Amino acid sequence: MKRFSLIFLFLLCVFVTSAIAGPTKVLTVAEAKASAIDTNVVLTGEVVKVINDKSFLFSDGTGELLVHVNDGEMNKVAAMKAEVDVTGLIVQDFMYTEVQATSVTARN
Repeated sequence: MKRFSLIFLFLLCVFVTSAIAGPTKVLTVAEAKASAIDTNVVLTGEVVKVINDKSFLFSDGTGELLVHVNDGEMNKVAAMKAEVDVTGLIVQDFMYTEVQATSVTARN
C-alpha cells in the first residue's frame, strides 16, 4: 500500500509541475519540426521563397518550413530574403510540419 501511495504522489508531482511550467515556446525550425501540434513558435529568419498570397518558405539556418499567413500579412514579407519574425502555432499537413502564423514582422 505504501508503494502505491508513493507512486501516486510521484505522478501527482509530475502533473502539477508540467501544469505550472505552462506551454513551451519553440525558437528554431529544427525544434519546430520535432514539436507537437499547437506548440507556440517564435522564429527569426528569412523568407526563402514566396509560394502564394498566403504562404512562404521560411529558413533560420537550422532548416526550412512552410509558413501560412492571414490576409494582409503577406504584404510585410513580399520580398524574398526579407528578415522576419514569425509568431504562431505548429500545424501538420500529413507528413509535413508547418506554422500557422498569428503575426509576421519585417526586421529592419
